[in-house]
Order: sequence, then C-alpha cells, then structure tokens
Amino acid sequence: MRKNLLFVFSMLLLSALSFAQNSITVSGIVTEKKTGESIIGATVQVKGQTLGTITGLDGDYKLVGVPSQATLIVSYIGMKPQEIKLNGSSIINVSLEEDNLMIDEVVVVGYGVQRKSDLTGAVGSIKSDDLKKVSTSNVANALQGRVSGVFISANGAPGSSPEVRIRGIGTTNNSNPLYVVDGMFMEDITFLNTHDIESMEVLKDASATAMYGSRGANGVIIVTTKQGAEGKAVVNVLANEGFQFQNSNFEMASASEYATLLNEALKNTGGTPKFDDPASLGRGTNWFDEIFRVASVREYQVSVSGGSEKVRYNLSAGYYKQDGIIKGNSYDRFTIRANNSYKLNKRLTFGHNLSASFSHKLNENKSVVKSAYTISPVKKPYNEDGSFMDSESASSANPVASLHYTNNDDWKDRIVGSAFLNWEVLKGLNFKTSLGIDYLNGQYRNFTPEYYVSETQKNTSNSLTKRWSRDFTWLWENLLTYDWQINANSRLNLLGGITAQKRKYEQLEGFGRDFFSNNDNYWYLDQASVDSKSVGNNGYHEAMMSYLFRANYALMDRYLLTASMRADGSSKFGPNNRWGYFPSAAIGWRVSEEAFVKENATWLSNLKLRGSWGQIGNDKIGNDKYNPLANINPSYDAIFGGIYFPGGTVTSLSNKSIHWERSEQMDLGFDLGLFNNRLAVEFDYYQRDTKDMLVTVDVPGSVGLTPVETNVGAVRNSGIDFTVKWADTYKDFNYSVRLTGTTIKNEVIDLGGKRIASGDIGAGKSVQMTEEGMPIKYFYGYKVIGIFQSDEQIKAYNDKAAALSGKPSQKYQNNVAPGDLIYEDVDGSGYITAEDRKDLGSPTPKFIGGLGLTASWRGFDLAVDFQGNFGNKIFNAKQVERFSGADNWDRSFLDRWTPENTGASIPRMTLEGNNYLASDRYIESGSYVKLQTVELGYTFPKLLMQKIHVQNLRLYVSGNNLAYFTGYNGFTPEVLGGLDREIYPVTATCRFGLNLTF
Repeated sequence: MRKNLLFVFSMLLLSALSFAQNSITVSGIVTEKKTGESIIGATVQVKGQTLGTITGLDGDYKLVGVPSQATLIVSYIGMKPQEIKLNGSSIINVSLEEDNLMIDEVVVVGYGVQRKSDLTGAVGSIKSDDLKKVSTSNVANALQGRVSGVFISANGAPGSSPEVRIRGIGTTNNSNPLYVVDGMFMEDITFLNTHDIESMEVLKDASATAMYGSRGANGVIIVTTKQGAEGKAVVNVLANEGFQFQNSNFEMASASEYATLLNEALKNTGGTPKFDDPASLGRGTNWFDEIFRVASVREYQVSVSGGSEKVRYNLSAGYYKQDGIIKGNSYDRFTIRANNSYKLNKRLTFGHNLSASFSHKLNENKSVVKSAYTISPVKKPYNEDGSFMDSESASSANPVASLHYTNNDDWKDRIVGSAFLNWEVLKGLNFKTSLGIDYLNGQYRNFTPEYYVSETQKNTSNSLTKRWSRDFTWLWENLLTYDWQINANSRLNLLGGITAQKRKYEQLEGFGRDFFSNNDNYWYLDQASVDSKSVGNNGYHEAMMSYLFRANYALMDRYLLTASMRADGSSKFGPNNRWGYFPSAAIGWRVSEEAFVKENATWLSNLKLRGSWGQIGNDKIGNDKYNPLANINPSYDAIFGGIYFPGGTVTSLSNKSIHWERSEQMDLGFDLGLFNNRLAVEFDYYQRDTKDMLVTVDVPGSVGLTPVETNVGAVRNSGIDFTVKWADTYKDFNYSVRLTGTTIKNEVIDLGGKRIASGDIGAGKSVQMTEEGMPIKYFYGYKVIGIFQSDEQIKAYNDKAAALSGKPSQKYQNNVAPGDLIYEDVDGSGYITAEDRKDLGSPTPKFIGGLGLTASWRGFDLAVDFQGNFGNKIFNAKQVERFSGADNWDRSFLDRWTPENTGASIPRMTLEGNNYLASDRYIESGSYVKLQTVELGYTFPKLLMQKIHVQNLRLYVSGNNLAYFTGYNGFTPEVLGGLDREIYPVTATCRFGLNLTF
C-alpha cells in the first residue's frame, strides 16, 4: 500500500514538473496594421481555454501559464481576428487588419439579431460613425443617400421631422414608416440624440418587416442605442460649434425691376402704370435679408461606459441647440440616457434602456417666407418714426412686423424606456419579458399682442392660446427563442411571442382675450376677460394584441429558409374585422459556399441569392371609425313641455366593414463579394402591392356629417435598389467608395373609379390628383403648347373652336391677347375647358442615388457624400398664388414675353387670369445633386495621447448641404410633397468639433 502511494505521488510530481516545463509566460503588443498604433482593449485568449486577457493602454498584454504549443486568438471589434501558434515563443506581437466588409457581422432584425450571411430579407444598415457626420436634430436625415430604397425629403425648420418613404408611397393614407427604438414602437424619433445610437437598420421587404405585422406596411427603421461593454470605464466628450445659412442664389426682382414689371402688368390689363421712373428706385428692400440670418448650431455630449462580468453600463447626457435661419426661431433639446444590464446569476440577466428628452421650440413662423416673396421691394420694414411700414397689399403682410409680434412656444418632455428580464431556461432556450413606456407631455403657448400695422395686418385684441397634451403608451412583450444546433450541418432558430400595447392620448386647450398687459408675466388664462374664455378637451385610446412566430433554418451554411407569421388584433376595427394575419417566407442560397465554386472561383468571396414574399398591414386611421360618433353640444338643447333636455346628435358616418389595409410584397435579390470582399454588391428587385387601401370618402355637404374611411383600391410600387461598395488599403492609405441607387415606379391599380383631388394652392385651386393608372398625387393641370404671338393667331384658334363646337361665338380661350399662354385642347372639343387638364408629372423621384467617398492616411480622415433625386417634378406654387396686384415676382419673370422679346417662354406680364391657371408653366424639374457631407478630421497619435492619459483625441471640420446642383427656381429642390407654396428652406451647415476619450 505504501509503495502504491509513493508511486502515485511520484507520478503527480513528474506531471507537475512536466507541466511547469511546458507552460510559459506570453507577452506582447497588439497594434493596428495600417497606422502602427497600439490597440487598447483587444482580446487575447488561449484557444480552447478560458485563459485570456485584454490589452492595456499601450496595447500590451501578459498571460501566465500558457501551454508552450497553444494557439492564441487575438481579436478586436472591426478588425480581422488572428490565430497565432506559439511554438514555444514567449514574445508575440500582433498587427490586426481592419475588416471593412465583415460578411458575418451582426445585423439587427425584428425581435433579434442575425448574422449578415444568414439574412434572407432586404435590410440596409448604417452605423454610428456615419450617423454622426450629419448635423441634424432628427437622425432620420442621416439615412439620406446612404441606404438604398429610402427616399428622404428634408425640412429646414429646427426640430422638424423629414418626410421618409421606403420603396415608394404605398397608400393615400399615412405612408410613414414604423420606428422601433430599443424595442419600443413610435412614429417619430426627434427626441433621440444622434450620438447615443449604435446603428440603424432599414427593413425594406416583407420578409424583414412581417414580424411587425400591421405596422410594417411602409417599412421599418430599427434604432439600436449604445450599450456598455466589459472593461474599465471609458469617458467620451463630444463638442461642436457651427453656423447655418441659406445658400441658394434664388432672388426676387429689385425695386426698379419690380416697378417695371408692375407697370407692364397694369398696362396690359387696362390699368395705369404706377411708377413714373422705375430706374430711380434702385435695389430697394431685399426682404429675404430682413427675415433670414446666419444662425448658430451647437452640440455637446458626455458619456461614460464600461462594466464588469456582472454589470455593464452606458450613461450619457447631451445638449443640442439650433437657431433657425428665420430670425427669432430656435430649437433646443437636452437628453439623458441610461442603458444598463445586470447579470443576476448564470441564467438571469436584468436590464433597462431609459432615456429622457426635454425640448423647446420657439417662434416657428414659416409663413413669413411667403410674405417676403410677395411683398413689394419698394416698401421698407420701418417708417421714419420707427413704426412698421404698411405693405399696402391684402396678401402680403410686413414680414418683419410678423416676426416681431410672433410669440409661440412648444415644449415637449418625453420619457422612453424599457426594462427586461432574460432567462436562459436551458442551453439554447431563452425567455425574455420586457415592459416599455413612451410618455410624452406637451405644452404649447401662443400669445398675440394687440397691434396695428395696417388695415390688413392688425390685431384689435390681444389673445392667448394654451394647450396641454399627454400621450402615454405601454408595451409588454414576452418572447421565447430557441437556438438548436441540430448537427454539424444544420442550425435552427425559433422565435415565438405574445405582445400587448395600449396608447392613451388626451388634450386640453384654453383660449382667452383682452389681457390688460402684453407682458409675459401675465400670459395666464385667468388674466383674460371672463366672457372671452373658452376651453376644449378631447382624447382617444387604442390597443393592440399580437402573436408572432418565426423560424430561421440553415443547412450547411448554404441553404437558408425563413418563415414567419404574425397575428394582430387592433381596437381600430370592429369585432368582425379586428384580427389581421400576416405571413412571410424567404429563401437564400449561398452559392459561394459550394465546393465547386470554392475550387474554381477563388476570386469570388461571397455570392448569395435570395427571394422573399410576404404580407403586411396598415391600420393608420383614426379611432372608432366603425362606430357612429355623437356630439353633445348646447346648440342641440331643447325644451319640450316646459322641460329642458340637453341635446346631442350623430356627427360622423361609420363603416362597420372597415378592415386592415394589406400590402403584399415580393423581393428577388443577391449579395455579391469579390476580391476578398473588397468589392461588395447588394441588389434587389421589389414589387409591393397595397390592397384594400384605407381611403377617406367624402359625403355631400347636405348630409351634415364628416367623411368616412373605407377600404377601396390598390397601389403598386416596383423598382430596383442597389448598393455597391469598394474598400481597399494601400500601405497606410485606406479608402472606400459607396454607391446607392433606387428606382421607383408608383401606380394606382384600382380606386373604385374615384378621383381624389389634393394639393391646395389657395383660392379653391388644387393641382394634384389621384386616380387609376396614374401615380399617387400626380400633378394635374393644363399643358402649355406655346404663346400667342399675334391677334391673327388668336383669331385662327377662335375660328377653329367655333367650327369644331358649332358655336359661332365660341372662343378657344377667353380673355387672351398676344403674349398669353396657349393651352392644349386635350379632349378635342376645340376649346379649353376644365376637361383639358392632364398629367403634368409626379413629385415622386424616378431615381434616388447616393455616392460616398472616404479616405484615411495615418491620422487624417476625409469623408465626402453626394446625394441626388432625379425625374421628379415640383409645382412652383409661390409663382402662381397671387391675391394682390402689388405682389412681387422673382427674377425669372424678367425674361417675359414682350413685343420685342417674342421668343420668351414666360408669358407677358399680367396680374391674374389666363396666365396664372394651374399648368405646366409652373411645373419644374425637381432633379438635383447636392454636396451632402464633407468632413475632414485628424486623430492624434495614441502614443502621444497616452502620455497625457487620453485614449483618443480627434478634431474635425464638417459641412452639410453645402451646394445644390439644380435647375429649380426656388430656395431648395427638397420640397415636401413637391408643392413649393410655403416652405422653410433647407440650410447649409458648417461645424468645428472634437471627440475626446479618456
């Protein structure tokens, strides 16, 4: 027995000595290959073991007790990982190379993440670094030109939201996409701080969006905010200051030019010229200079992130301030965020994503832009006594006076957050429950003082309007996921869930007049006169219950299948139509993983073919449309038999058959990578058919009831979208090129024979129409075929009209003279009537493109982005909308028809009538290319920064919307809806800033 124990002890001792002899201490430095700078926080791990560490401030690491023949795995986010066989070496220095196109990068999809190589749907992604290059209060603007399939029309007003359309306009109803921020559903993301965002994913096809069912018909934009990571605390400080300006060369006529044009117009319409010597008036007042300014913009943020094995955190606070280019207008926002997770034990993790924003918008008054366009340049802002000058025009208020008397404030306090608990029930089986809220508290105030500028610009009694709103949504989600590695060749991921959501909105509004003082200390409703006070109160609530399921299957990492189903029950529809069911399916084939391809096409890094089909819904209508609504009002009260009865009546029609609007979409595409993925291509063909479109149907005014929504019609959007990227490195020079493109064909397939007019330009005129066989809201008016050159030509047209109509006195066009427009007789009646109006083009671009260029050399980096729209039209309503003979004209009218300038395309000067009908005279090309972004930065060497205990310091200068290349005659070709009537111009921005990391 003693000998046996001695033998065992000897063997253990020899084993220990042998282990000691074969175990070594390994150390070294991890650097970035292209710059040679050390990498902080890189992971160094022994393959197949738990032994590992992360690199320090100098990129250094040290591992003790490493088997001498082990293999080290060195990795870092954004770099290609390396495996190094030790072969007994104790000093291992590693240079990591940037991985520009990681085929297996993780992409956020509905209710989870997927490897990009496993994707079967059409998903566009943009990361934090690209988002930060755009100075904007709404991060959705940063998607413009960077993600294919997305059309964005910017809005220049501070704190405003752009118009966002994904793969066209699918409905005459609400076409806005769904935003999902850390799992919370919302309609806008103005509250978000750009620098809090890790990535934005745009889900474009039905396979990708079907998991959002009834809310995914117009596409889905998923926003993921930054999370903490294991490691020591990292403090990041961001600051930038800049200025904005209106950079268009659009000009109005000067005083002398205006006087000349007005004299002509008066003479041509039988009046008496107003100005004896136009040339003596000179330049006059440039009213745009009076209302516009160079405005400041600034942004600051501090964030702290880090964590341990048990706790991870990301905390941030940010401030954004933007002064509008219209004087007196501004927007500021303060945001705070706390994204934390806590590992309670091996199987339970609790976390939260919480944010709060507090914003204030002051004096947004875009109507002054229209006034500055129309007011006479002969006029001045002020009289000699300092009072405001009368514009002497019923349609043109003095815009400087309007700005002076504008006092409106819009405050919004918003809390958005969710808390979740994740339970790893078994290996591969996870249950997650989360509860989220979106709480918006709004307050609006508008005070109009008593003032007098003229008989058409005055307010005889001061007044105050106040509005309070409360919008609260809660969302409870319960998800069960199962990741099953069936065998070496098969993987299956299953997701099932139940969600419930409820929203409640209420608004209270008060109004009062006759305040004894205009001082803002008295802007309270109890200071108004008793008999002037009024109050209004309304609200609504809505709810949804959903069941969802998805399966992702991969065979040999080559053959991919995705199938999903979602069922939504919405309170917006009646009991018989409450539930909608939205299925989808997609397949993918990674051709590049086939053996015959790997052996014969080494230049082919990636080739995946994919196709998808699915149905998604839309419930974006008002509430309770399936029930008639009644209103109780004192005007309906009555007395019967001496007894007083309060009265009420039904005020709206109802439609108990109203049901889900449904979109069916097909997508065929491929992903291609060549030359070690230096060249990457994503290409998709799509066709989206919206059926049972929710449309508001008008009723005769004599009925006395409000219109009702019904399901009628179908719309088709089809086209292609693509992204082409090239990225390469030459020694220490890095560069990349990105090209995106989208084509859109929009057509109304069925509208039940209806025609829907829209596009109001005042005076009862509309310039847009929606009908079968045409795009949604195409421009509708008369086609100009020339200009009458003589009385003889007019007589010839009139003779023809009389002959074709059989009416001797019939005129081709009434009240015309040489120099007036000639309209096309479309219906062949021989003369011009309302039936001769026709298609004049669509505001929807036929092609949307973007070009991005980046380069870096040592510490310098440069990014340049161009973006453009092509094939769309704009109706220049500001030219045609004239309600006064004293209104000004822009300088394009200087090249008008006169007896000495008969080759002009602009008609003779008149004040109203034939030449101001809605026609293609005012339709212009909306095509443009703009220099969207230019950013030049310098990052100081890390070795230098480490001496002052700084991890990273980058200084940069950037500009946005610096130049437009367009033929459009206006402030900007980016016009919401294509109707340039009263817009806030998009501005150019220049910024100087720094990023500092400790």
